[in-house]
Amino acid sequence: GKSAQELFQERLGDSIGIDPTAWEWGDYLAPDGTVVDGGGGWFDQGVVISALDLARLGHLLLNHGNWEANSY
Repeated sequence: GKSAQELFQERLGDSIGIDPTAWEWGDYLAPDGTVVDGGGGWFDQGVVISALDLARLGHLLLNHGNWEANSY
């Protein structure tokens, strides 16, 4: 029942210091009242992310899911 944005922040973003207010998550559908987050290849929708937060994700990927000796 949670959006992709809520799940991302809860499971990963908070752990690596991503600011949830610095991102913009586009929504493109609401089938049956469930909002579907953007980023799925639609031209005018998606996720707008800061360079710093993108670097945090890159660091996590380069270190195979390890962030400061913790594995996610």
